[in-house]
Amino acid sequence: MPSAGGSVTVRATASEKRTLADSPEEPETNETAVRYTFSGGATPVLDGKLNAQQFEQRLSTGDDALRTVTYGSVESAVSPTSLTRQVPDRPAAIGMGTAEFAAYGSISRSGTADWARRHWNSRHEYSQDCTNFVSKALYHGGGMRMKGVDKDRRSSHNWWRTKHMSPPHSGGGIYYRWSHTWTVADKMEHFLSLHSAGIVNTESKQREAKVGDAVFFNWAGRGGWDHAGVITKMKNGKAYVSAHNNNRLNQRLDTYIRSQRGTWANIHRVIPEWYSCPRHGRRGGSPPLSSCAWPQALWSGGRSATRLRTPCETPPRCD
Repeated sequence: MPSAGGSVTVRATASEKRTLADSPEEPETNETAVRYTFSGGATPVLDGKLNAQQFEQRLSTGDDALRTVTYGSVESAVSPTSLTRQVPDRPAAIGMGTAEFAAYGSISRSGTADWARRHWNSRHEYSQDCTNFVSKALYHGGGMRMKGVDKDRRSSHNWWRTKHMSPPHSGGGIYYRWSHTWTVADKMEHFLSLHSAGIVNTESKQREAKVGDAVFFNWAGRGGWDHAGVITKMKNGKAYVSAHNNNRLNQRLDTYIRSQRGTWANIHRVIPEWYSCPRHGRRGGSPPLSSCAWPQALWSGGRSATRLRTPCETPPRCD
């Protein structure tokens, strides 16, 4: 239906297919919801084109904009499932009757990549949703524990998002609170640089990347990090990325690099430093551990970590 000014807006799903010169046998196909605006008159002219998901995101004009109400989220109201908490990329090495504390925890890279592939075209929760997408892949798919929950949201040392219910007198509904590192690419890259023990490869060493790694892009080499995604496929030494904003599934990393002259990337192998894992042997005079008591001793004898609610809570997963 035409607007007051006579223009017409059409919402459609645009299918895009690209064939790269160096890999014509693997064309890239993507779908994006788009709003097209046409001028009125006998011969309509295309006046504008917008990403529909970003345009339709609505925020309050007040201070409560941070408490954006979201419905139908793919995020669960509970923490990562026991399955994702317990399945590592490699079996944990736990000694018989003795324990040594590894410095770092781990996540499931395969779980991270699988989550990203399954949700690459899910509904956006923020106008710029790429970093939220990576955070959720690491948390829900990889089982990575949050850090500094509900503490200073601006700090580069915290990474968290929590779900809340508004009281009835304020209208009810679900809202979220989150750290800047959860939703801002530059902040998350800095957080991982400070608190992940994994290697960092540049785009020139993408052959060393692994499925489940997080990748950050700096457009044209200016300023900080502008975009984030997850490595969801490796083939013939080339990395493929799934991401939000302009939703992409298995897009060549090289396509991003070539999009603007001077663009470069950091590819992070995420290995959390804020929780620890048991390994063979004994360190620092640690006592023998029973199957139920070891998490308590692990967290008191290893590196500092967030919290452990009960002595028998499912332990951190370890490589």
